[in-house]
Amino acid sequence: MSDLIGDIVAKNSADDILRDQYLTLKDEYGRLHQEHELLARRAAALEADLQDLQGNYERTAAALEEREQQVESLVSELRESDAIMLELKDRHDSLEEINDRLVAENRRLDADNKQHKQRAFELEGELERLRENAELQDRMAQRQEDTITKLRLRLNIQEADNEELSVRAVESEQARRVYQTEYIRTAMSSLWDPAGRTRPKDRALIEGVIQPSAPAVSSVTTSLPLMSRPVSTTAIVPASDPDALSYSERLNQLTVLTEAPYQAQLKNQSVTSLDSAYEPGTYDPDRYERRRPGPTSGLPIGGGLGVSATHSLALQMLDTSMDLGSLRGAGAGFGGFYT
Repeated sequence: MSDLIGDIVAKNSADDILRDQYLTLKDEYGRLHQEHELLARRAAALEADLQDLQGNYERTAAALEEREQQVESLVSELRESDAIMLELKDRHDSLEEINDRLVAENRRLDADNKQHKQRAFELEGELERLRENAELQDRMAQRQEDTITKLRLRLNIQEADNEELSVRAVESEQARRVYQTEYIRTAMSSLWDPAGRTRPKDRALIEGVIQPSAPAVSSVTTSLPLMSRPVSTTAIVPASDPDALSYSERLNQLTVLTEAPYQAQLKNQSVTSLDSAYEPGTYDPDRYERRRPGPTSGLPIGGGLGVSATHSLALQMLDTSMDLGSLRGAGAGFGGFYT
């Protein structure tokens, strides 16, 4: 019994020990379980951190790759920059050389500028002289214009005078023909003797132009047109025998008969002088730019009957071998002697 009790007591002691050990192990298990949960949570946190680290690693790798590309581009840019720097250095050296040349050129230009200033000063003096000469030329040109104006006025006056002279020439030509015809008749009438006889050859020449009239005296007085007074024309042919005169004497008689009275008319004519007609400051357009009024008869151009024309007509009149048609032709073309 005592053994049983001893066994029971021993068994209870062992149970107590086991109970204590069980409680201890239970406590240890609870602690370990808590630690396991804590470690699980840490593992989950570490897993999350690992995923974050992996994402960061991937991003960092991509950034590093991009940085490497940037570095490569920067290296290439640096190489290009080195080349550009070398080129710029060469350009800088060339620009320095150009600058040196420009400095030398600038110095030369400064010297030239000084010379040009001196030349400009001289040219200013020359320009002043030229300006004075130009003013003098302007004054001379103004004087020339005034002179030209005066000459134009004189030209207008001269044109008016020429127009008037042309009209006078036409009128005088008409008067001259009438005048000369009258004197030819007077000259031819002097070829007749007092008995009304002529030489046989003269009769054929004169017949049909002047009829025989047998004048009783050798002096004929005729009032000529356009003359200021009657002119007495005396025939120099002797009353006794016309054949006694030579050919040259009869020619001289006709010259005197046809020339002298007309020269007397010329002495009484005059033309207004241009200088006396124009005076400065008295220009009148109504007077000088239109034909000024003048006399009805004018002065013929050429100065009247010339000696050569008179001799030609007289030779035709005295040439006994001429027929009547030649004499009429000479009378029809009489105006041709006065050109």
